[in-house]
Amino acid sequence: MVWLKTKDTYSDTAVAASVAIALLKRTKQNTWTDLVRATDEADLAVAKVFKTVELTDRQLELLNAQQPILGLLQISPAVVPAICPQCTHFVLVSDVAPTRCMVTPDCPGKPYKVLAAVGAKENPTPEAPLEDMPGPAPAETPLTASEFDDDAFA
Repeated sequence: MVWLKTKDTYSDTAVAASVAIALLKRTKQNTWTDLVRATDEADLAVAKVFKTVELTDRQLELLNAQQPILGLLQISPAVVPAICPQCTHFVLVSDVAPTRCMVTPDCPGKPYKVLAAVGAKENPTPEAPLEDMPGPAPAETPLTASEFDDDAFA
């Protein structure tokens, strides 16, 4: 099983695009629409890849939330977002990110090109251990026969 790791500095949009690009490359699909279609048609090669990839809950939520942007991605010829870290707007690029923000006037940001997530052997964003998670109080230990008070239920 392999996890997909993205850069820690990526915005939510960048994480979704990065994971999507990695999935497209691993499944050998050119666009997100192609991947959805292959999944709907139960393509065995695609199913085999998905059996080997583990996505975090956050990655799944971001993929779901960013569907309109994922529909713009393409592997060949490459079409990926370059996202401005200042204003968070993006432009689609094929080669390199622009040297300055091209969307927001006078924005000082320098966009970065979103790269495909890389494989990791462990969960890149581990969930909190169960013992650290809030939950109901542990149940009391059951009473033994000698501790049981019959009068309490009379």
